[in-house]
Amino acid sequence: MRRRLMPGLIAMLALVALLLPSTVAASGGYDYGVVHNYCGGSYNWTTFFKAREIASGTTGANKLTIDSWAQAQGPGDAHWGTAQTWPRVSVTFTPNGSYHHLTVARKIRGGVDEAVRIVFKMTAWDHGLVAWTQTIRSTVC
Repeated sequence: MRRRLMPGLIAMLALVALLLPSTVAASGGYDYGVVHNYCGGSYNWTTFFKAREIASGTTGANKLTIDSWAQAQGPGDAHWGTAQTWPRVSVTFTPNGSYHHLTVARKIRGGVDEAVRIVFKMTAWDHGLVAWTQTIRSTVC
C-alpha cells in the first residue's frame, strides 16, 4: 500500500511547489539576501554586515544602488542616531534577461557605552524611476 501512495504523494508535492510563488517572483523580480550579519572583534563590539540586492532578468531595471549608514544608541537613549555614512554603491547594466546583483559589505565598531547597527537602503531603478526599494538592518552589537 505504501508503494502505491508514494508516487501520488510525490506528484502532489511537486504540483504544490510549482504553484507557490518564488521569493523573487513574489516581489516583482526584486529580492535581497543577507550574506553576513554578526558581531565580532574585540568584545564583540564590531558589527559585520554584508547583503546582496538582486534584480531578475524579467524586470526592466538598469541600475541597483545601496545606501548605507551606521547608527548608534547610547544607554538610556530611546532613538538611534546616525554615527557614520558611507558613499552610495551602484551598478548600472543593460536589461538583457539575465539576473543582476550588487553586494555590499560594511563594518562598524561600537563600544562599552553604545550599541551600533548598520542600515542598508537598497533601490532598483528602471531608467531613472524607483522600481523597488527595501531597507534592512543588521543585528545590534
